[in-house]
Amino acid sequence: MNYTAPADLQAVTLTRQILGSVNYVLGLTIGNGLYAGIIHYEHFGGDPQKRTVLNSLTAYGCAMLCCHQLVTGTVTEAFFMEGPVGGIPALIHIVARMFTSVGMFLAWTEQVVIKWLMVFRWKNAAVLSDDFFALFFKLFNVMIASGMCVCNVVLGLVYHTNYSLLSGESIVIPAKNQSAYVR
Repeated sequence: MNYTAPADLQAVTLTRQILGSVNYVLGLTIGNGLYAGIIHYEHFGGDPQKRTVLNSLTAYGCAMLCCHQLVTGTVTEAFFMEGPVGGIPALIHIVARMFTSVGMFLAWTEQVVIKWLMVFRWKNAAVLSDDFFALFFKLFNVMIASGMCVCNVVLGLVYHTNYSLLSGESIVIPAKNQSAYVR
């Protein structure tokens, strides 16, 4: 049996979808535009010869935020507009959110460690090659975040309530020594 919503409820839903779409487009363009401005300044602002590893890690964190907003915002907006989006987009949403979150937190932690080294061990930290360590930290963050995402997918730890809500699929709650699986 198909259920058809009353006309006044359909008008509210249409208004919500229009406002949601406008909000999504504005948020995506303005937010990612600001992140792009920060990334451009951190790479090329002032004297490009004086951009340190901290500037590179800030740009990396902003790139992670930009990707996070683009991927997860798109899937979330599709969910709010049309309902459940299916298993693959839901999985992409959860893995992308995990990947960007881990990458951002690692970059921020590395910035704190480098600042600490500059304050307390400035003789040792001053001889670091900024280009090498910026590239090293970026690759290290990508490898750690990718490894965590792969492990969580293989172990079935991504199939939780967010996955069930976004995909519309029911999740079987596992016994103590089993992995979760989707029906």
